[in-house]
Amino acid sequence: IVNEAHQLLGAVSAELALFDKETGTVHSSIVVGIPFREDAPQYWKDIQENKANDPQVAIQPLVFSGTLLGTIRVALPQKRKVSSADKELLHVLAVQG
Repeated sequence: IVNEAHQLLGAVSAELALFDKETGTVHSSIVVGIPFREDAPQYWKDIQENKANDPQVAIQPLVFSGTLLGTIRVALPQKRKVSSADKELLHVLAVQG
């Protein structure tokens, strides 16, 4: 899924991060491309609180039975903004995950 997101979106970076519910930290992650500098759980929290506003980064939650398991996050090349089609593709990949 991470490789598909990286290739299909032409991303600089793609990451699947799985969270530990008790500690709120990432217990496992897979990165294709350049690793992110920001912590995935904090970035997800910032998105939910409307604090993160990077037009080149898209993040999609991985949810199963109403439980947040992690996220898929991609960073696009400079000067390319995340489109609604990019978000929809990321959603489809997250559902497959």
